[in-house]
Order: sequence, then structure tokens, then C-alpha cells
Amino acid sequence: MGPEIKYIQTTIVILLLTALSFAEKTTLLNITLDVKQNGILVDMELDKVIDQKNIAAWQSDSDWFYITLYQVTGDSNRLSLTLLPRGIRTFQPVVSAESIQLGLHLRYPIEHYDITQDESTNKILASLHYPYNLFTSLPIINEFDTTEKKLGMNQRLRSWMYITGFSLSVNGLLTQDDGKTNWETIAGLSTLLATYIADKLWPNS
Repeated sequence: MGPEIKYIQTTIVILLLTALSFAEKTTLLNITLDVKQNGILVDMELDKVIDQKNIAAWQSDSDWFYITLYQVTGDSNRLSLTLLPRGIRTFQPVVSAESIQLGLHLRYPIEHYDITQDESTNKILASLHYPYNLFTSLPIINEFDTTEKKLGMNQRLRSWMYITGFSLSVNGLLTQDDGKTNWETIAGLSTLLATYIADKLWPNS
């Protein structure tokens, strides 16, 4: 066997091994970042699902949070995001031969996280949660608490109780026999009265 034949055979073997190596990998197609009041949602779309053990995440000692997807490849240019939502300073995807690492430089630290996969859509959803004490100190939360206190009884609960009381009262009046008050009428009128009193006496401070 001549040297040229050996060279061709070696090249073919290398190409086949390379093709097989890439065939086993999953491709990360798209990333979406969504900042919420209590944390950040990272939505990752792949061409197929991966083993859960190939997903790792951790909070560094600095303001960086990292998500690593092993045996996953992708186009770093396509995955780079130019417009970042408020709360994320920098987003950096790093593609290597064995994995993709997503680095998020955040304004607030992450206390805990949940990572799940949706096999029907080939998506990985990472929910990154801020510390509870930080979440409760955010201005929007304080504003919400103040508004709720000023409104008195929760509006949804009040509406539900009034509707329930009214419905029971009307149905009781329509179905009672010989002018006798049935349980629906009593329950309905009691609910309306209790709702009215609770709404008036609900603490406003």
C-alpha cells in the first residue's frame, strides 16, 4: 500500500471521527433573557434535549453567574446579545470544544436557581432568584404593600364575596317555598353583610 493511499485513509478516518463527534453534540440555537422583580429567566432553545447532568450553574464570588452546557455547541456570534434587559450588565457566551458557558454579569447576586427542560419544545429554562431580603426591599414591592393597605380589603376577594352573596340570595328567594326563608337566602344575606362589615373595618394602616 503506497503512502498516498495511507494518507487518504487516515484523512477519511479523521473526517469520520470529527463528523461523529459533532453529530453527538446538541446545538444551542437561541437565548432569551427576561428580568423579573424577583430574579431572571434564561430561556435556551436547543435542537434537541440533553442529559440533565450535562447542565451546571453557579454563582461566582463576584457579580457573575455562570451556566455551562456540556456536549453542546453553537455560534457565539449568533448567541451574543447586543440589547440587554435592565439588571444584566454583561452577557458573554463562550463556546469551547466540549461545552458552552453562558456568563451573566448581574447587578444583584443570585441566591438560588431552578433549571428545567421542556422536551416538547427542546428548551431549557433557568430561573435565577434574587435573595428574599433584596426582593422585599425593592421599591415596587413597598409601593404595592402601601397600595394594598390603603385599599383595605383585597379587591378581588371583596368582589368574589359580594357576587357569591348576591347569587345565593337571589337563588334562595326564587326557590323558597311558601315564603319560608331557606338556607341559600340566609347564607347569601350573611355573606353580603359580613363582606360589608369586613370591608369597612379592614385596617387601613
